[in-house]
Amino acid sequence: MAYKLRSEKEIKDLRVTQKRTSFSEESQVKEMTEMILKELHRMQEKQDAYQKLAQEQMLDFKKEIKNELKGMKQEIGSISQELKELKSDKAELRKSHEKLQREVHILEGKTNKIETKQELMEMKEMEYQLRLRNIYEESRENIRSVVVEIMANLTQCPIEEIENRIDRVYRINTNYAKRNKTPRDVIVNFTKKIYRDEILKLNNENYVKFKEKKVIILREFPLDTINRRRKYFFLVEELKRHNIRFRKATMRGYFIQQSAQKKRKKQEQLKQILEEITEIENKLKKNPKNNKLLQ
Repeated sequence: MAYKLRSEKEIKDLRVTQKRTSFSEESQVKEMTEMILKELHRMQEKQDAYQKLAQEQMLDFKKEIKNELKGMKQEIGSISQELKELKSDKAELRKSHEKLQREVHILEGKTNKIETKQELMEMKEMEYQLRLRNIYEESRENIRSVVVEIMANLTQCPIEEIENRIDRVYRINTNYAKRNKTPRDVIVNFTKKIYRDEILKLNNENYVKFKEKKVIILREFPLDTINRRRKYFFLVEELKRHNIRFRKATMRGYFIQQSAQKKRKKQEQLKQILEEITEIENKLKKNPKNNKLLQ
C-alpha cells in the first residue's frame, strides 16, 4: 500500500515536472516567436524605408530626365531655327554668288574687249617703231644723232631726210640688257609706217654696223602678243624641224602657210604635229605645272 502511494506521488511529481517543463518550453517558444516577429517587423520597416527612398530617388530621376528632355527639346528647336536661317542665308548667298558670277563674267568680257582694243592701239602705234640693239652707249650721248647716222648709212639717204623721217629716239631699260650686260635698247619712232618698213627690208638684205659692231634691228610688239606667242615656241620649233612654212599673226600667234602644191607627206606631218600639240595641251590642262611637257 505504501508502495502504491509512493508511486502515485512520484507520478504526480512527474506530471508537475512535465507541466513545468512544458510551460517553460512554451514560454521559450513564445519569446522566440516574439523575437522573430520583432525582427520581421524591423526588416519590414527597413524595407519600407528603402522602398520609400528608392521611390523618392526615382521621382527625382524622372524629374531630372523631364527637365533634360525639355532642355533638349528647346535646344533642338533652337538648332532647327538656326538651320532654317542658315538655309535661308545659304540660298541668299547662292543667289548673290550667281549674280556676282554673272557680273564678273560681264566684266571679264568688257575687260577682254578693252585689252583687245588696247593691244590693237599698241600694235598700231608700234607699226611706226623699231628696236635697235647693240648700239654702244656713252655718257651724255646724243642718241638721236647716232641713230640718224646709222639709218643714213643703211638707206644711203641724206642726213636731213632721215631727220625728217624720225620722230623720237630714246633708250629703254630691259632685262635682256641687265642679264647680258649689254647696252640698253634704242626705240626709234618714225613719222610714217613706210619708212619703218623700208628700214626692215633693207636690214634683211644687208646689215649695218656701228663702231665695228653689228646693229640688230627688230620689230616692236605689245607685251601681251609676245607672251601669247611664247606659248607656241615649241610649235615653231616643230614646224621648223619639219620644214613647214608659217608666219606670225597679229593677234592670234601664228598662221601656218601651206599651198596646194605641197606633197601629201607634208600634210601627214602637219596632221601628226597637230595631234601631238593637242595631246600636250590636254596634258597641260590636267597638270599646268608640268613644264617638262614643253621640253
